[in-house]
Order: sequence, then structure tokens, then C-alpha cells
Amino acid sequence: MNNLTQSKPLIKDTANFFRTKEGKKQMYEALERVSAKIEIKPPLTLEKLMSVFGTTALMFPPDISSDESLTVGRSTTIEERTEWIDALGNLHLLLNNQSLEREVRKLTENPRLKTIKDNENPFENITGLESFAEEIAIRSRVLIMETNNGSATDAKAVVPNQLKIGEMLAEQLEILTIILDIEKKLNKTETGKLQETDPNAENQRTSGIATEALLKKDFLPVSSSASYQAMREAVALKKFNKDVESPYPTAYVEKSSIKGKIQLTPLQTEAVYGEKLKELEASMWRKREQLSDLHVDVIDAMCATWIVQATSDESRAVITADDVLKLRGLKPHLGGSGRRGGYTKEQRDEISEAIQDLENIWFEITEKVKRGKTSKTDFIQSRAIAVTDRGGQMRIDGTLDVMWFVFRPGSIFARYLLTEGRQSALLAAQALRYNVRTEAVEKRLVRYLSWQWRIRSKSASYLQPYEANTLIKEAGIKVPSRNSNRAVERLEKALDRMQTDGLITGWQYLDWDWSNTNKHGWIKEWLASRIAIEPPDFIRDSYETITATAEKQTLQPKLDFTNSPPRNEAEISIQTKAKRKALKLTQMQLAELLELSQPTLSRIEAGRKVSHEEKQKIIQWLMETSEKSVKPE
Repeated sequence: MNNLTQSKPLIKDTANFFRTKEGKKQMYEALERVSAKIEIKPPLTLEKLMSVFGTTALMFPPDISSDESLTVGRSTTIEERTEWIDALGNLHLLLNNQSLEREVRKLTENPRLKTIKDNENPFENITGLESFAEEIAIRSRVLIMETNNGSATDAKAVVPNQLKIGEMLAEQLEILTIILDIEKKLNKTETGKLQETDPNAENQRTSGIATEALLKKDFLPVSSSASYQAMREAVALKKFNKDVESPYPTAYVEKSSIKGKIQLTPLQTEAVYGEKLKELEASMWRKREQLSDLHVDVIDAMCATWIVQATSDESRAVITADDVLKLRGLKPHLGGSGRRGGYTKEQRDEISEAIQDLENIWFEITEKVKRGKTSKTDFIQSRAIAVTDRGGQMRIDGTLDVMWFVFRPGSIFARYLLTEGRQSALLAAQALRYNVRTEAVEKRLVRYLSWQWRIRSKSASYLQPYEANTLIKEAGIKVPSRNSNRAVERLEKALDRMQTDGLITGWQYLDWDWSNTNKHGWIKEWLASRIAIEPPDFIRDSYETITATAEKQTLQPKLDFTNSPPRNEAEISIQTKAKRKALKLTQMQLAELLELSQPTLSRIEAGRKVSHEEKQKIIQWLMETSEKSVKPE
């Protein structure tokens, strides 16, 4: 095993990426887009900051004055941005550089370096160069990922949380350039060469930084491809069956733009025969029986971790069993004297075995891909994940206690996760925290809806109803021939729980009459009934294309709404959403109040064109409630 290339893939991949033409271009564009400032007027409350910045508000220090204005963002020059990008390309020089570490430590202890503005030494928060470099690596790719979510029609589109991330990154890059100047003066002859270090500690640190970043988020980035969702369903519901063409467990899939099969196949590439072949076949069927929603939780955690750490589709990421357990919301056990003792061997083994099972997932899929105005059908053969290395500590019995995995997604997913039109969706972090055994239905519905919302974001048709039968199948709820109402109650219980947890804003039947339950065979009619499910506002806002007008309204909190009618679709969109949220109405409730269809109201809030009659209804409502007018969030 070559620890030289395996121990710190995050920092090295980041440095390599920002030395490429594409890496420099992406970072320059990101830094240029966040070169701006906004002012937030008092009073400053956590609720107000969360409404403007989302979860990024948690980055603000707790001692912010509530009665003073807050300026967020930083204007930068072309020279600064160019210098910082060059520094990012040399990020790896901070690794294993003991002489440089000593020099920086002197700076952290120098009281003369305190700034007049904050009376704070900018170096004193640096606990170590490696951890500092890893923070920069993660924050730089987060900034690129966030700004790439902006408007495709307006390269300047930016939102407040991006400004805060850009401001914090700029501060770190400024310090990085100073540190690299010191490194040059030390006249190092081994620039860029890394010494061998303890891979266990380094890989755990790399995984831990990514996990801490993900734990601060309510939604995790995962693949939104049809192949990924088909795999999650096949694994969670054990859809792998016998196949006349193969001795291995096979799930045939046909979903959206894909068609083909997913199998559990051995990693062994050399041909085997006789008893060895039978044993391999039997081992795959044993793995089939072990599949569960836990395996889906694990691959969702791995996918989110890879997106945070990766810089290209060939990048590898590091994850530990402990960090998967953290993302699933499990707390470490207490040791002696009430101290944290960590996770148990059984818990870690369960995660390690799940990762090993996931390695056996093999795709043979045809996929229709649009390239410009033409469509092409690709044939893809790929593993779900490829684990390139693993390590840990040796047990007394001589076996390896696996602690970390170096991996990358198979090409079927990786090729689309980081590109400009990347196939990524936002999965509620709560999906991983639901109990695998007692709340599996909730898990499956959250996954399915997160995939559906990403697809529907293109047309803003979030409230297009689902057939009850579709939801029942996706959730894996069995409909008994007797007491069919149990299936109905289980689905409704899950939807209510998701609403309570804030994963959906609301749900309701559109065409179901409960008097039908008196009829014989009523369950068939119920399965054909339609259910509308409203996503949380965070999902809408994250997927919404930001127009130039919307950007101007968002980045200028001083703008006031007058009692005059909105002049265009963008103003209607902003005012409708702001007024609805202020009155604490869901889209379903407001649509019913205005006698509009839910999809129509969704289009209005997305800034899309609707009929003149529909537009007049919403304008009239805005004017009638003008006395309660509010500013946009």
C-alpha cells in the first residue's frame, strides 16, 4: 500500500485541481461572483439570520450584537483572486512541513499581530497546518458547489449564504498566502514531496472534517440519477431475484431514462469453476438476504462525503465507520466515569460489512442521454462503488479491525456528480437518522420524494400529485387482503411524521371520499386516489433559478415593498412567497384560498408565466392584504 498517495487525498487532489486550467477557471468565477457586500439591518436574531442565510447562519459567532447592522461579504480585486488561486495550487506544501509549522506557531503567539479592528491575531485559530489546509480544501469546493447552483442565465447571481462562505474563505486564503511566503523564505528543497505518516490518523481526520461539515446541514447532497434511485429501491426492498441468464441475484429495472439490470456479483475477475463457483454464487445469495435500508443509508453517506471531498470524477474520498454512524445520528457509548467511550465493535463491523456488500453491486444499464438537440443511448457497465484501500488496527487474533475506507463512486454516478449539469439531489439528513427497523417506511418515502423533487425542479411541478399506489410501493408497505386499512394508516402515519419533522410542508388527498370505505373492494379505489405532497421551502429555494430581478431583491434588504401592484413575474413571485410565509400559509392552503390549482401557484412563486386571469387573482390578493405587507426573506 502506498501511503504517500492514499493518506491525504483531499488536500493533494485539491492542490492538483487548482493547478489545472479548469480548476483555476472555476475558482476565479466563484470568487468573482461572491465579491460583494450586503447589509443586514437590526434587530439581528438567529431566526432572522437563518431566514436570510439558511444553515450558513450557524457560522456567525454567537456574540453578534442584536441591535447593530451586520455587513456580510467582501469585495476583492483581480490581483487578490489570482494570488489566492495560485496559493490553492500549493496547498499541499503545508503537509508534513515541520519547519513551517514551527514558524507559524510563533505567529500564533505573537500579540503584535492583533488587528486594530477585531483585536484578534488572525493566526491564533490555526491549531495545525494540516487541519488548516483541509478546512480550506473543503470550504473552497463548497463555495464552487454553492455558486454553481446559481442562475444559468445570470453569471453574477449570488445569494447571502454564498457571500458568507466567500468571506470566510477569503480570510483563510489571505492567511495562506502569508504562510506560503514564509515557506519560500525557508528555501525548502523538498517542495511537494510528502513524508510517510500514520494513515489511520490522517484518514480519520480527513473523513472527520467532511462529516463535521455535513452534520451542520439539514440536507445532504446525493446522486439524483435514475440509476442511483433504482439501486436504492432494489437494495432496500430486496428486489434481487433469480435470473435465467445469470446465477447471481438480479434486479431488472426500467425507470425514467434507464433500462437494464442490477446484480450482486463477485469482485473476483479470474475465472473459477466447480465448487469454487458454487461457493461464490452462494455467497452472493447470502449477501442478498443481508441487504436492508442500512445499506442505503451507508451509500447515501458515502455519496455525500465524496461530493464534499472530490474535485474530479476520478477523485477518491475517505470515510470511516464512525463517521457513517455519526451521520446516522447514533451517539457514541459512554465509557468509564461517564466519559465518551466511542462506538462498539459490533456497530463498526455492521458498517464495514455493509460497505463490502455494496462493492458487489454491478450495473448493466442502457441510458438515454441528451446531448444538445440530439439524444443518444449509452450502454454502461459499472460498479456502484470502488473501494481502493482500507485500513485500521490489527486485533489480537490477527484479523483487521477496519476503521477507514478510501473509495470512489462507480463511473455510472461519478461522471455526472461534479459536472456543470450535475445530477445531485438534496436528501434530508433525517432520512439517515430514522430507525432502520421501525421507521424504514419514512426513510424510503424521504428518499423517493427527494429524487422526485429534483426531477420536478425543472418545471417547478412540485405539487403534481402521486398515486397512493405509487407511494405504497416505494415505501414497501404491504397491502393485506384483510384489514387493508392498516396499509392506509401506515402511509398516513409516515406522512404525518415527515410533516412533524419538517421534511414536508403538508399533504392532502385530492379526490378521495372516505365514504367509499363502505364499499366492497374499496382499497382498489383508494390505491388509485391522488395525494399532493408539498416540499419544504428550503427545497424550492435551493432548486429555484435565481433571476436578475430576484437577485437584486435578495441582496438589497433595504428595499421596501410599496402598496403599488407588482410589475412583472419576478415581483409577483417575490411578494407572493414573502406574503405567504408571513401569514404562515402553505402553498396548498393559499391555492385553495385563491381557487387556484396547486401547480399554478407553484409556477407563480417560481416566477413563471401564467394566464392573465390567474395573475389578476394573485395581484388582487396581494393588494387586499397590503396592510400586512412584509419584506422578502
